[in-house]
Amino acid sequence: MVPATYPVNASLEWRVFEIDPTGKVKWTDYIPVDTGSAGGERTYNDLGEMVIETLLDVTGLVAWVDYTPVDFVTAAAGKLWRVDSDGAIPVIDPA
Repeated sequence: MVPATYPVNASLEWRVFEIDPTGKVKWTDYIPVDTGSAGGERTYNDLGEMVIETLLDVTGLVAWVDYTPVDFVTAAAGKLWRVDSDGAIPVIDPA
């Protein structure tokens, strides 16, 4: 599932928290993201990437409301922006 809306901070950076994907379902329980891409920040074309804020602690926060659970992966070439079993969303963390 790719969310149509997603939690952001005041700078409009996607708020994410890395989880352990063991026993969880990709695209249902978490979203795979790839930080290895290069290209256009805040664009959604083939070379684009979403800007993220990676949270270190989610105490008191609600998954899918205050942040998105993610797993950082390395997607194969041509698999970015795909929502199949090999796909991932390209991201950049400016922090």
